[in-house]
Amino acid sequence: MRKLLIAESSQENADVLAAEFGKEYEISTFRDGQALLKYLRQNSPEILILDLSLPVVDGLEVLKQTQDCLPPVILAIASFPSDYVIGKAFSLGVGHVVVRTCSIRAIREPLEELVWMAEHPDHRRKSPQRLTLRHLEILGLTPGSEGFHQIRTGIPMLVQDPAMALGKELYPQICQRLGSGDSRTAEHNIRKCVHDAWVKGDRELWVSYFPECQEKAPTNREFLCRLALIVEQEMRAQSVVRPMENYAVTLGK
Repeated sequence: MRKLLIAESSQENADVLAAEFGKEYEISTFRDGQALLKYLRQNSPEILILDLSLPVVDGLEVLKQTQDCLPPVILAIASFPSDYVIGKAFSLGVGHVVVRTCSIRAIREPLEELVWMAEHPDHRRKSPQRLTLRHLEILGLTPGSEGFHQIRTGIPMLVQDPAMALGKELYPQICQRLGSGDSRTAEHNIRKCVHDAWVKGDRELWVSYFPECQEKAPTNREFLCRLALIVEQEMRAQSVVRPMENYAVTLGK
């Protein structure tokens, strides 16, 4: 059985996570960064769920001091996210960042994705999440912004169900998955993220994705649906399908 470390400043949250994953993994929990540091330097766990706001030694500092012995799978939880914190976490080896308050589903699904990618290194870019991220990187969208994470979350949903209505279905589900925001805010964040990247981006590149948008940025619908179609076609060509489970227990502050 694989070893899963849960480094969580809240005992209640640690208990929720341990109960959720206890049947699948051997669990060890840590309440502060100093204890986690000591453990990582002496052991080789496969998976880490890391609260970036750990006391004594915070999560980013733990990552900095254990670069030579980090687990292959790291999912971070950010209580006070910023572009700097999220970007730094990724640069130090984190595979995915979720924002508190978040649902268990918002943790389980990316964790399963990260575990699968660690097990199948030849297919790391074949999941809808990875393919989506690649296209967002190509188009120059800003990582770490709320709009970026909402787009990154929403496109794989559209791949699974292209008929989803954005306002009534997709935006509410994105907010539920990420554990924050509302439909109107999600719509605004996505529009701003797309527009900012279009203004700063390579116009020829953008037109190659969105031929109808030579003079103005694509609308949310044009952007999301077009990328979902591209990802769906790539997925079909690669024949990679992974089911995800549905969880809705909330992990509190």
